[in-house]
Amino acid sequence: MRRLRWIILFVVIASGVLAFLAWPRGVRAIIHNTGTTAMRDVRVNVTGRSYWVGDLGPGESRAIRVKPIGESHIVLSYADGSEVARRLTVDCYFESGYSGSIAVEVADGVVANVDDRIRLAMW
Repeated sequence: MRRLRWIILFVVIASGVLAFLAWPRGVRAIIHNTGTTAMRDVRVNVTGRSYWVGDLGPGESRAIRVKPIGESHIVLSYADGSEVARRLTVDCYFESGYSGSIAVEVADGVVANVDDRIRLAMW
């Protein structure tokens, strides 16, 4: 009986450790092109890192998990329909260790809407 208790305790602790290690880290950034022109070679830039998203046609969206190094906000860089380079700063704040999501709507060269659900992670 005593051995069974130790086995149960071990299984519970091991499950907790595995759940901690498997839990997704970072902030999920969702970029949605609500404009009338394509966004080419889209990148999501945070402090210390840059994430390639690809091309977004009108009405398309894509999500990526970002993990900054230190304090950060998001800067979107892309080429518009006329191949003009654009950089848009998204009004948000997060750090490494934060989680949640942020949805950004871009319409023809401007940040049209931001749904910020970023929070400090539980661990």
